[in-house]
Amino acid sequence: MLGNGTANARGLLTGAVAIGNTSFADARGFLTFAIANGRGNTAPGPVPPQTDVRSAGALSLAYGGGTDILVRTNGNLNLAVAQGDRHIVQAGGTPSDIGNVAIGLGVGSSTDPNELAAVAAGVITPNGPPSFFNLAVNLGDTGNIQAQGFGNSVLNIFGNRNALAASGMFNNATNFFGDDNVLIASNVPDPTANILRQIGGNVAFSMLGSNNEVRSGAAAGGGNGPLAIAGAIAVDGQEGASAVRNNNFGIELRTPFNAQTPVSVLAAGNKVAPKTLAAGSVKNTGSQSSRSLTKAGKQFSSSLTSLSTKFSGTVKKVTGGLAGGAKADAASTSHSEK
Repeated sequence: MLGNGTANARGLLTGAVAIGNTSFADARGFLTFAIANGRGNTAPGPVPPQTDVRSAGALSLAYGGGTDILVRTNGNLNLAVAQGDRHIVQAGGTPSDIGNVAIGLGVGSSTDPNELAAVAAGVITPNGPPSFFNLAVNLGDTGNIQAQGFGNSVLNIFGNRNALAASGMFNNATNFFGDDNVLIASNVPDPTANILRQIGGNVAFSMLGSNNEVRSGAAAGGGNGPLAIAGAIAVDGQEGASAVRNNNFGIELRTPFNAQTPVSVLAAGNKVAPKTLAAGSVKNTGSQSSRSLTKAGKQFSSSLTSLSTKFSGTVKKVTGGLAGGAKADAASTSHSEK
């Protein structure tokens, strides 16, 4: 422990490191590690934490470097990494989740204190089925990125305020250089069918465009895939009635040669903007920062609920906040170690 932070480790070959003021690291399980790097924190601390990192389970790692961040792993063989300010990153949501990876790397954190980046890989509902081997990566400064189910992936490659989700089996949503996009790929596996019929293989992507809505598989409605590919390339404003949709086998692309003139936009409740997540404003100092970040964590879950229910029936309702009890737990641990 370096600085006025708190580190707590419980279990065999388990370690926790807290660097900087108001940093909190907690590791519980077997060969599990939590590293909180809050060298840029300005509050005196030790509580409430501005850099809150926790890992639970076996063979897992949680790392958080920045101010006003929450990082969590839960389950086994999970990895959660956040670098940059105002991040919420979660890999695995229950002890049954295995092999999930969530990474948030802000290349230059947004200057807007109301914006944050939220990344989740694995089950995000308390009573949901286990999730295995999902990948969620956000290389933008803000956005909502979510993958759950089996072998799903979401990739936001340099873009802000994007909402991406993938669920079911082996589906992908990818954004490549573009802002304010909504991309959903999903399928509903049939447990009575053979394994090949349960695979979705659906893809929703946007490349070099902004303000696009792309849905594939079950997320497009009226179908389930498989191998439904929907994409937008070098176009803007393909949303609402002009959205790109493909619910069955095949490819549906929107390019400058067949772009539709936008006639409507998503309702405010449909298009989840990360600005909504931190409506309480995540500040940079003291207890106000912790309260705002806790509220942001709960709003993250609420926003994922809105995204899931409106775009994909396979993504379950999200309840609870990632930051619940952060202040109380950190205060309790700090007190017990004095």
